[in-house]
Amino acid sequence: MFAYFTTTGLDVDVTGLRRAFPEIAWHGFADWARTHDWTSVRAPEPAAPSRVSRA
Repeated sequence: MFAYFTTTGLDVDVTGLRRAFPEIAWHGFADWARTHDWTSVRAPEPAAPSRVSRA
């Protein structure tokens, strides 16, 4: 797949698709991504470094 994207690429006529299928409720990637719960795929936050006092 990556070789295809590197050599051929992906060419989608978004305007043409929207014109051909106006009944579809089209949305962009950002809109789609906002509708999902990403907590299960996010990496855990790194632990804060501990401070050792030198007295």
